[in-house]
Amino acid sequence: MAELIAGSVKINGKNQVGGLVLDEAQLLFFQRPASMGQLAGGAAGGLVGALVGMGVDKLLQKRREKNGEVKKTIETDPIYQSFDDKIKKQLVGVESYVAVRREEVGAIKETWAGFAFDTTQGLLDMKSKVKKKAMRQWLSEHGYNVPMN
Repeated sequence: MAELIAGSVKINGKNQVGGLVLDEAQLLFFQRPASMGQLAGGAAGGLVGALVGMGVDKLLQKRREKNGEVKKTIETDPIYQSFDDKIKKQLVGVESYVAVRREEVGAIKETWAGFAFDTTQGLLDMKSKVKKKAMRQWLSEHGYNVPMN
């Protein structure tokens, strides 16, 4: 069964809020899209501004969908179909993601707040200080070579 760990993910040198789906056959690193309305609203008016910005973003998204301007998201990828409903719900709207099959994972290095994965698709970094112990346990139980620091 797959497990989702939320945290900060670095893909292509860019850090962003996202997470890691730990699955038997693969690891899925994903980043949540930063909404400009939410960021601008938060900067201008704090929490209330961020909430208003989220509402504006949702309206703009509906307008784009109505006009046929939908971005490619993870829901169109076959990998998405292999997850259970609980994980699918948390992945809705994800646009930036990298799926790494088990055999594509090289060295795993422990960092202060998580793990760095050297893969055939580049270096992927997952930070979640709170869930680091759970990540280590899952990776070890599923045959990944995780060195002890």
